[in-house]
Amino acid sequence: LRLQRNSLPSPITIHRAWAIASALLFPFLPFLAMP
Repeated sequence: LRLQRNSLPSPITIHRAWAIASALLFPFLPFLAMP
């Protein structure tokens, strides 16, 4: 279990980090889309 955990980050951690990042960046998308 230790080898598998340390070899690659768990998909749940990646998904959680991506969800947080997308939630933080979502309000700024309209500003980035503006020319």
